[in-house]
Amino acid sequence: MHRAIAIVAFSFTFAGPPTLARADHFDDHQLAVLKGVETRSGLKKSPRFSLIDLAGQPKTVQGAPQSVLVVVRTDEGNWSKLLVRAGGIKRKGSPQPKSFLHVERLVTYSADPKRGVLADKRDMYLFDGFAIDLDLGQVVKKGDGDDLRFEAKASVEKVVGKEMMEGDAPKLGPLEGTTIASQGVDVFIPPAPLVPASKVGNRARTTGAITAADFVGKYRLDVDGRFTGVLTLRSEGGKLVGDFASDQSGAVYQASGPLGVPPQQMTLTIAFPRTDLKLDGRLFTRSRTKIAGTATMEENAFGFVAERVD
Repeated sequence: MHRAIAIVAFSFTFAGPPTLARADHFDDHQLAVLKGVETRSGLKKSPRFSLIDLAGQPKTVQGAPQSVLVVVRTDEGNWSKLLVRAGGIKRKGSPQPKSFLHVERLVTYSADPKRGVLADKRDMYLFDGFAIDLDLGQVVKKGDGDDLRFEAKASVEKVVGKEMMEGDAPKLGPLEGTTIASQGVDVFIPPAPLVPASKVGNRARTTGAITAADFVGKYRLDVDGRFTGVLTLRSEGGKLVGDFASDQSGAVYQASGPLGVPPQQMTLTIAFPRTDLKLDGRLFTRSRTKIAGTATMEENAFGFVAERVD
């Protein structure tokens, strides 16, 4: 039976709809960055963490001031990044909310670079006794291939023996509950940013007819979430040449292609070891800071967008 519930954040204020960013700091945490947590000095594994622990953790991702970045190597050896926070629900007639773990964002990268992104989800909720399979990006029953499970406790009405008030209504105590890693799963909570936030450069707007020079620069490329990385373009003899640094494999691949007709059109080929990724795109004619279009690999077509970051 459907029941309407109120979702409240750790501070017991109503959580509004998520803010969708174009290319934000969370996106900068690609596979190579996640793998690097194992070699970072002083960064220890966190096989279990409570909702109270989350409240005291640094918020290391720009644009997510209330959420904590959690990095997980799954039981299948893949890598996940999560933005999480504490939450609770309060049904009619219930004096106390029940705790849950709010997974605001989740992306899992395959350990095999050829497979790219395995899961990309937003706003998932782990209630008491439930778990999540990060390789699938799905909430599952405890023990059913899960990587993380959540065990909740009820909130209390008094904190350190003193009832806290908010207006005329009592404010309940902190939400209680613990997230626990399954066997073979490694969890890391970075105490500082793992990577600086990339920013779109303040490049002067070009006017007049579009030429090859308008394509020159460095872009954050996203092909359907499957292939991401930094695309660098330069102009040589009226053609585009450059390279693509893959987030999935960490390798750099050559890229080249002609400009089309009209001049804002480009066709670019990225030469992977066993196949090619072809981009048929258009440069945004006003800002001239984005390229969008269709990517093709072995007769499979995907959408892509490249946003200038230099």
